[in-house]
Amino acid sequence: MDQIAGTGPKKTSSVPIKMLARLLLSAQRCNSAWLDDFADDVVVIDSDLHEVLLAFEKLQQEPKGPAEQNLNRKVAA
Repeated sequence: MDQIAGTGPKKTSSVPIKMLARLLLSAQRCNSAWLDDFADDVVVIDSDLHEVLLAFEKLQQEPKGPAEQNLNRKVAA
């Protein structure tokens, strides 16, 4: 009954990141409606993984050099 009222402890599960990433990417590609239902949920990850993800995000935001821009144009064509 506490679960229904929202006062009980939340149930959690542990899953390998490989499985989680594969399923989330698949759901995004398929525009699965349920993904929006969980969009604001929080996922607990190791601090090492968090640091790697932040560094990767920063690299993705950096402007690309001319050589990489030309390569991307060729691939898109």
